[in-house]
Amino acid sequence: MACAATVRRDAFLASGGFDDVVRFPGEEERLAWDLAADGFDLVHVPDVVVHHHPSPRRHDAAARRRAVARSRTLSAVLRLPWRDVGRRLGEDLRAGGPERRGVLAAAADLLPALRRRRTLPEQVLADLAVLATQPVPRPADTAGVPSSSE
Repeated sequence: MACAATVRRDAFLASGGFDDVVRFPGEEERLAWDLAADGFDLVHVPDVVVHHHPSPRRHDAAARRRAVARSRTLSAVLRLPWRDVGRRLGEDLRAGGPERRGVLAAAADLLPALRRRRTLPEQVLADLAVLATQPVPRPADTAGVPSSSE
């Protein structure tokens, strides 16, 4: 999630930043893909600590899942090969509920996404395929890390 990441300003701007098609939440996926496509390295630096102070006004969990599925759909249309777009849409449609509603909500922004579509370079797609085979990381133990209220 972008709220737990930092990016150099010049890289952010050079890769187009966040766009008005995907929007929040989930906008960081397409940006990360574009950063990689533009030759920027994406690395985990455990010594860097990013503090995120989310708004106390939050969507309920179902609304957030819907919004993330919408962004996943539009990011896929913007950058992935059609076979991968279909796979991603199928996953979210089969999940039902908020995810299905998110895919349907993406239809309103489908035309702008298609106009801006450019498939990622083969090397980035290969890297994504490798990542897809890896276990999903669990949140790190935050014991000993000061909270924002300390």
